[in-house]
Amino acid sequence: MKIKKYTAKDMAEALQMIKFDLGPEAIILESRTVRQPGILGFFKPPVFEVLAAVDETPKPKGEGLKESFEVKKDLAELKLLVKDLARVTGTEAGNFALWRERLLKLELAPDIVEQILLELQDVLEEVSPDEAEGEEMVRQYLLKLLKPYYSDFKDFPLKALIGPTGVGKTTTLAKIAGRLAIHEEKPVRFITLDTFRVGAVEQLKIYGKYLGSTVKVASSPMELWRAVQKQNEGETIFIDTAGRPSKKQSQIQELAAFLEAVKKDKDIYLVISATSKPEDAEKIAKDFSPCGFNKFIITKLDETERFGVLINLIVKFQKPIAYLGVGQNVPDDLIVATPELIVEQVWKGW
Repeated sequence: MKIKKYTAKDMAEALQMIKFDLGPEAIILESRTVRQPGILGFFKPPVFEVLAAVDETPKPKGEGLKESFEVKKDLAELKLLVKDLARVTGTEAGNFALWRERLLKLELAPDIVEQILLELQDVLEEVSPDEAEGEEMVRQYLLKLLKPYYSDFKDFPLKALIGPTGVGKTTTLAKIAGRLAIHEEKPVRFITLDTFRVGAVEQLKIYGKYLGSTVKVASSPMELWRAVQKQNEGETIFIDTAGRPSKKQSQIQELAAFLEAVKKDKDIYLVISATSKPEDAEKIAKDFSPCGFNKFIITKLDETERFGVLINLIVKFQKPIAYLGVGQNVPDDLIVATPELIVEQVWKGW
């Protein structure tokens, strides 16, 4: 292993020297700021002293592509530490800093932003966020992040919508049911667990009457189980639930018991408003995890201008977004989500 010390006026200059001298595989072992020597050095700005290394040991034939995961991980972490140090000390290269600012403004989670910057480092250092080449590279990388969660996308004829209060669960349920009943002419039926909200059952009965379907109230897990057993061939059953504050874990556990009683394959959609702060949306998803949701629905995209939460939720919870709600009109203001559409919305807005 070749180890060498570099002295530069700032971290950006040091990184350029290291990359030119040792190549792109070099890693940073240590970095610090030091005073210049001599009496005059006291009156001069400090310089950066960086210790870098590169492995010059030739690899056995056939092992060039077999770097262990741990080595790659360590190298990635070291590179990220260098970027963090440059950012904190204000010496980060211009384009790189602009890209970080641009991606954070989209409300992408900081760890996802750092992942993008690390993976596309060589390109983004050379192009600004205004250049098409860099934008296309980032968009393609985001697609690469999302597509695995849509590769085995299944649709089940038993669907439950869960989530906090006020996110539009019942309206969204009616939109999905309306698509099936009106556009695809498929039979639908409703079961509601929401006996708390004033007028909830009556509202659902109005939707049911319009679609020519029935509404059943289930007050216990056993009643829900019995109602689901009566599912007809080709029929889709929708389960409407009362909104639960995510802080009320006892209520979420109660809801989980209802859903667990249904011993059938089912879609459990966690409905979250796009107007939620990114950190709040993530907390909601964590709090509702006992319910075993397997897909997201994001509503109220027409009420916000930033959509980084879409990518944050998919990547962090490894579950796809099935639908996007973009208004109050039933059943029209609902869009089937795809990785391409999500990246487009995050990048350019609604």
